[in-house]
Order: sequence, then C-alpha cells, then structure tokens
Amino acid sequence: MASSLDEAAVQNRLGGSTAILAMSGMWVMFLAGGIWFSRRVLFRDLPLSSSSAVTLAAGGFSLSLSLSGLLILLLGLQLAPVVDAHARMVAWNTCLSGILLMVYVLLPISLLIIACPRRSHSSSSGGSTAVKGSSLPHRVQLLCCGGLALYIVFWTMKQSSGFLLSTTGSIGVVLVAIVSGYGAVKFPYSNISRLMNPVTRMQLREQQKRLLHTLQLIGERKRAVLLERHNRASGLSAAPGRAKGYVSSVLGWILGGASEGSSEKDMLYEIEALESMSSEMYTSLENLTEERQRVLYSTTRIGRIKNLWGWIMSLVCCYKIITSSRNFIKGNVTDRSLIERVLRAAITYTPLEIDVQYWLRLLTVLFIGYLAISNTRNCISQLLSIFRLLQPHAGMESSQKTNAAIAIIMAQMMLLYFCTCTLMMRGALPLNSRARIELERFFGDKVDFASMQLRFDCTFAIAACVSAALLALQWFYRRATTKRVLKTA
Repeated sequence: MASSLDEAAVQNRLGGSTAILAMSGMWVMFLAGGIWFSRRVLFRDLPLSSSSAVTLAAGGFSLSLSLSGLLILLLGLQLAPVVDAHARMVAWNTCLSGILLMVYVLLPISLLIIACPRRSHSSSSGGSTAVKGSSLPHRVQLLCCGGLALYIVFWTMKQSSGFLLSTTGSIGVVLVAIVSGYGAVKFPYSNISRLMNPVTRMQLREQQKRLLHTLQLIGERKRAVLLERHNRASGLSAAPGRAKGYVSSVLGWILGGASEGSSEKDMLYEIEALESMSSEMYTSLENLTEERQRVLYSTTRIGRIKNLWGWIMSLVCCYKIITSSRNFIKGNVTDRSLIERVLRAAITYTPLEIDVQYWLRLLTVLFIGYLAISNTRNCISQLLSIFRLLQPHAGMESSQKTNAAIAIIMAQMMLLYFCTCTLMMRGALPLNSRARIELERFFGDKVDFASMQLRFDCTFAIAACVSAALLALQWFYRRATTKRVLKTA
C-alpha cells in the first residue's frame, strides 16, 4: 500500500516537472518571438549592434513580451485543467516574481543606464584638458545614477510582494481602463456600416476629374510662363547691334515691360493658388477613396460579419458603461459575469433547456481567449503607433538613445497592462468555478479585487464617454467635409 502511494507520488512529481519543463519551453519560444519582434518590427530601422542602448532596450522589451505571453498562457492553463496544480503554482510565482523584478528593478535601472551620459575622449592636449575640466560633473552624474539605482534595489527588497503587486495593479488598471474604453467605442465606430459615409463610384470619378483638370491648368500656366520668358530672352538676343538692342530694351521696358512683368506675376500667383487647391483636392480624394474602400469592404462576407459583431459590441459597450457607472455610484461590485447573466436570462425568459455549467465553461474559455487575443493586439498596435509617433530620425546617437528609452517605457507599460488584464479577467470567470477559486486562493490578501474593479469601472466609464464624444465629433466633421467636397464637385 505504501509502495503504491510512493509510486503515485513519484508519478505526480514527474508530471509536475514535465509540465514545468513544457512551460519553460513555451517561455523560451515567447522570448524568441519577442527578439524577432524587436529586430524586425520595433527596431527595423536600427541595427541592434549600432548602440548599446538599443541592444539593452531590445533585450528588455523582448523579456517583457515573453513574460506577458507566459502570463496569458498560465491564465489559459488555469481554465483548462491539463497541468498539475503544484506546477501551476510554481509557474505563477516565477512569472509574477519576474514581472515585479522587471517592473521595479531591471527596467528602471535600464532606463537610468540609457539616460546616463557617456564621457567623450579626445586625443589632443586641449581636448584632454576639456575632458579633465568636465570630469567632475560627469562623475557626479554617474554617482547620482548609481545611487538612484541602489535606492531602487533596496526599496524593492524592503517592500513585500503583496504591496508591489497591488501597486502594479493600481497603476495598470488605469492604463487598461483607458485602452479598453477607447477600444470598446472604436471597434463599433470602425465596423458598423451605417456610420460610414456613402461614397459612390461616380462621385469619386468626378473628384478625380476635378483634380486632373486642376493639374492640367497648373501645367498650362507654367508652360505659358516659360514661353513668355523664352520669347523675351530670344527677342533681346535677336536685336542687331548693341546700341539698337540697348535702345529696344529701354523702350520695351518703358512701354511694355511693366505690363509683361505684372502679367507674369499674376500667372505665378495663380499657379501658387492652383497648387494649394490641388493639394487640398488630393487630400480630399484620398479621404474619399478610403471611405469608398470601407463601403466596398462592408459589402463583403467578412465586412458583414464585422458589421454584425460591431452592433453586438456596441450593445456590450453600452451595458458595460451602465453597469460600471452604477457600480461606482453604489460602491459595490457585481459577482456574476456577463456570460452567466445572459445564460440565466436565456433559461428564465425562453423555453430553452441547456446545461448552464457546460455552456458557461465553454463560453468563458472562448470569451477569455477573445479578450486575450484582442488585448494583445490592441496593446501591441497602440504601443507601435506611439513608438512610430515619438520616434525621431534614426541616425544620431541621441536619437538612438531616445528610441531605446521609449522602448523601455513601452515594455514597462506592456507588463503593467498584461499583469492587470490577468487580474481583471478574474471577473469574467464563473463565480464558483475552480479557476476563480484557485486564483483568489493564490493571490489571497495581496490584491484588493473590489477596489481594483471599482477603479476600473470609474476610469472605463469616463474613458468610454470621452472617446464616444471625440469620435462623434470626428464623424460629424468627416460627414460635413465629405458633403462639402461632393457638393463642390
């Protein structure tokens, strides 16, 4: 009996070690994907060997991306019981410890290393004197950076893991709520066909004809100016004799030079006005072409599916805004998820006979997977857009340092985002499910889920309402601009 129990324990231990090795292999794959993403997408304009700051930033971003992917994988394994509970606990502890180490120690110290100035060397005597005279401020800066790095390390070691995790959740929940509020409004705005400006093919052709006619007028005016200058130069050179040429030029200047100069100046002003008009018409044509492509895409099968999904997500967004506002005003948090409420309503108000627990688990897994994929895509796309917007020209050393600093800040934001998303996805799990109970048992008193949910509800409602107002103003402006352009056509 004892031997059979020992064999079962050994088998369980081997299963746990196998699961840990498998998750370690997945983390290595995520790390390789992060390195590829850093080299081919994030720093595609910069070779990683061009600067140590760029190399450090690429390594920090790759490690942050791999930890974020491992966090999402652990959440999926929490829903599907295919891994031993002890192995999951070890993986959760390791992943969260790595995230806290990256957020509070490694990434801030990397940012300090990138921001720390380097001492320039000079071979000449005057240059060496200048370096010697400026060595004291440089050493002071190094001492300040080193002291700040040591303070970060000792402050992090002094705090408990629960305090660090709750601080991470408190800061990250604001970021998640802002991104979620904007995305919840932006997706229906971009995919519902009723919100698109109806642009026909004939209207697009008329705008193209107007642009071509304007370009032809610009070409004719420029050709007329060149011909006039050529005729004037050829007339002066064809006059026989120096004195006769001088007299004819003086008489031409007195009698007709002023009128010719004024006519040429008028044509140049007209060319300038036509060129500014053509640039505006080209921008309007580009916007109309984009609207026409959106209208054509909405008529396809995928466009119709996105249109239907946009209406569904608009209803979900309205429901989420109402419930978030109500929760924040009342100061309480609803325990049941949206999927559970829909299934309970389907059983109560319809004659359907369904297994609630089965469909609840299945729909929860699908919904969590959709949230994980959409959150990952939204986070990466938003970070890339911010990086491309703030990225300067990639030729100078200061520009490379700026790019590296932006990448480090992006990595920290990404870790905060995914860590908070994982904590917030607990609310999407069923109330008495095994995954939710294990997550609450694991985090324990480290995270105050109620205050985090209330902070998320408040920020989400404000972000969604502000995003809806801004997108509504954008829609009215685009509609008025399209009508004005088509009316003048």
